[in-house]
Amino acid sequence: MINWLILVFVSLFPSEIYQTIIDEPYFAHLNSEMFVYVSAALAMMYVGWLIAEPSSAPITPHISVPTRPQQPSQTVLTVLRYLTLVMPFVYLLRIWLTPEVQEALAVDMPMNEIRDLVRDMSVNYLIQVAIVTNILCFYLTKPEQKLSSLLNWLGCLITISCLLLTMQRSLLMPYLLTIAVAYYQGHKLMSPLRALAIGALALLLGLCLFSVIALLRQQEGLGLFQGIVGYTIASYNRLALMLQGQLTLPDSGTGFYTLQWLFYPPVIRELLPIHELTSTVLGLPLPELRLDNYYAQFDAIADTPLADVFIWTTFFGAVYSDYGWLSLVIYLFYGAASQMAYVYMKKGNFLAILLYCYSYATALLWIGDGFIFQSTTLLMCYIAVLLHLAAYWRHKHTPTLTTVSSSR
Repeated sequence: MINWLILVFVSLFPSEIYQTIIDEPYFAHLNSEMFVYVSAALAMMYVGWLIAEPSSAPITPHISVPTRPQQPSQTVLTVLRYLTLVMPFVYLLRIWLTPEVQEALAVDMPMNEIRDLVRDMSVNYLIQVAIVTNILCFYLTKPEQKLSSLLNWLGCLITISCLLLTMQRSLLMPYLLTIAVAYYQGHKLMSPLRALAIGALALLLGLCLFSVIALLRQQEGLGLFQGIVGYTIASYNRLALMLQGQLTLPDSGTGFYTLQWLFYPPVIRELLPIHELTSTVLGLPLPELRLDNYYAQFDAIADTPLADVFIWTTFFGAVYSDYGWLSLVIYLFYGAASQMAYVYMKKGNFLAILLYCYSYATALLWIGDGFIFQSTTLLMCYIAVLLHLAAYWRHKHTPTLTTVSSSR
C-alpha cells in the first residue's frame, strides 16, 4: 500500500516543479503505462502472499497477531550479542592493517576512492556478521530484557558508525529499516501507531545518514533537496522511459539485475569459475565485474534526455529489465516466497527471520533500487544459515533438565 501511494504521488507530481529541481523532462507525470505496470506488480505480489498462506490460518492482517517467536537458549543469544559488539572492531582493524588502505591514507586519497578500495576487499563478510546477528537479536530479545535491549542498541550504533566510516550507504539504509522491522515483528503487542512511528523514525534517520555519506563522497554540485528528489522521484522517471522503450539498461534480458546473488555469489565466486560457467554453459555474456555494469548504466542514461548523475530505476525497473512484462509472474513468486519466510520466521528459523525482515525493509526502498537482489543478501544468508546450524547443534547436544535428573 505504501508503494502504491508513492506511485500515485509520483504520477501526480507536477512536471514544472520536477524539471526545476532536476534538469530533465518528467516522463512519469500521468504516465498510464507505468501506473498500470507497478499496480499490477503489487497486486501480483499480494496474490502470491495469499496463495502461500497456510490454509489453517485465517487471512487477517498480521499486525494484530499477538504471537511471540520461539526463543533460542540464552547462551545462543549471548553469543549473537557478543558477535554484534566485536565484529565491527575486527572489521575496522582488518581494513586498517591492509597495506593498500594505509598507503591511501598516507597520500590523502579522497574518501570516495578509499570507499571503492574497501568495497573491493574480501573482508566485508566481517561487518555482515554484525548486521545479521544484530537483526536476530532485535527480533529474539524479549521486551522485559532491558540490559539485553540496551546491548542491542549499542551494537547497532557501533555497526552504523562502521558503515559511515566506510561510506556503505547501500548497506546502511536497508540495515536501519531491517532493525526497525525486526524489532516490530518480535514485539507484536505494540500498537500500530507506535510501529508506524518507529518505521518513520528509522526512515528519517536513514535519509539523514544517506545525505551525510553523499557529502563524504564529495558529490560536488548536488544539493541536498536535489539529491533526495534525484534518488526517489527521478527513479520512477527512468522507469517510465524504460517502459516506453526509450531506455535500455546494459545486460538487459539476461537476469543480471535480479540474479546478481546467483551470478556473483560471494565466497563461492573466489573458489569456482562462476563467470566462465555462466558464459559457456548458460551462454550469458555477463560482465566479469559488476562495476563494469555499474559504469555502463551511466552511459545508457547519458544517451537519453535524462540527467546522467542518477541511474536508479526502482525495484520494478530492475525486474522489468530482466523479464519485461513477463516479470508479473516473478512478482507472484516473490509474494509467495515472502509468505513462506514469514511462516518460518514464526518458528524461529534464523534464515527466515533475516529474509523476511530484510525483504520487508527493502520494500520501503523500492523507490531506489533492488537491494534484495544484490549478492550481499546471499552473504548474509550464508551467515544466518551457519548461525542457525550452530544453534541447532548446541540445542541437540545440550542435556535437558529431565535427562540430568534421570542421571542423578
